[in-house]
Amino acid sequence: MKPRVLALALLSASLPAVFAQSTTIRVAIIPDSQSLTVTPQTETVLRVTVFGSDGKVAPDLGVVFVAPESGATGSFPEAPSDGATLYWTKTDSDGSASARFLPNGTAGIYLLAAAVDGSDASVTFAVTSSADAPSNTLSGDEARAALRAQLTLKAFDDESQRLHGPVLLPAGSTVKAAGQSSRLFPTTPATTERSSWLFWIDDNPLARFEHPTRFVILDAASGSSDFNDFTRIATLTRQGWWPEVILPGADTPVSLLSPLRTNSGLTVSRAARARPAAVELARAPFANVSPDQTCAIVIYGPSDTAMSIDADDMSKFFHEKLLIPETNIFRGTNLFGFSRPTNGSMLQAFVRGAVRQGCKKVYLYVSAHGSLGANGNS
Repeated sequence: MKPRVLALALLSASLPAVFAQSTTIRVAIIPDSQSLTVTPQTETVLRVTVFGSDGKVAPDLGVVFVAPESGATGSFPEAPSDGATLYWTKTDSDGSASARFLPNGTAGIYLLAAAVDGSDASVTFAVTSSADAPSNTLSGDEARAALRAQLTLKAFDDESQRLHGPVLLPAGSTVKAAGQSSRLFPTTPATTERSSWLFWIDDNPLARFEHPTRFVILDAASGSSDFNDFTRIATLTRQGWWPEVILPGADTPVSLLSPLRTNSGLTVSRAARARPAAVELARAPFANVSPDQTCAIVIYGPSDTAMSIDADDMSKFFHEKLLIPETNIFRGTNLFGFSRPTNGSMLQAFVRGAVRQGCKKVYLYVSAHGSLGANGNS
């Protein structure tokens, strides 16, 4: 079932819709350079061209380029602040927008993103940052083009399907799904025996939790002629989550999720969009409210393992990353090792609890399919 509702908002506050749904804009990369093998601290350029629904280039549209906030990542030298992981610009008369990107000194793999203001249209750039030149035969762009043809994928990424990657994995890398294995999407981690390109295909890009995805691990030593025997050089598995990669010698996995999903809620202010020379970053209203004056209400429903896990993860994020006290995080009663799905009366009780705590700011997080479950659960 396609998830319909997933919200993170502030009660009593109206948040700007940075990336609103739209079917009138699509983003294409020219050239098709969505796989970048870079040297740490060596600058490169990202470029996108924006097309309207009529197939013509779209000038004077806002485009935001985003990098992960920590770990192997980089910054945008043209941004108004040093070390910025977000850069906003506009398309020129040819519908083109570009950004200079400077990888930091940490080697690794990660995704960058570009998104169009007022649209769900976005693309990712897969980055392999390494001081050693790769010895693979097939380049990332060549592998990407060949994979699109082999799997008959769409020429452009859109709201119904996105191809991410590839990143280059050394032998001994472990690829696993970010979520738990389920009856619908059983999964087993895979370990590369040789240098390999890793792709993942998101078959429902607007979904936020368990949904159909595919992982493709391709022998990087392959040549273009080897695609005539695709099953010999590649492994394709159906999954229910995005991939996480544990590189050789690493203790923690790297999530290959777009930074549009992982960064901590930075937005580009509407005022800045009217003044391209004065781009600024603006957090949501009430940014100066302290964590002890902040509450979070985390609810889900109907009863679903994936949504329960999603709610657990978001509760940890509120406590561990935003430093909200556990006493200020309201969830369903934990009776049998997991919290219950939420109904209307429970939500009302949580709001009253936030009032009693004297919270000046309240986050409301909903993970749901948008339909009623048993006993009126949301």
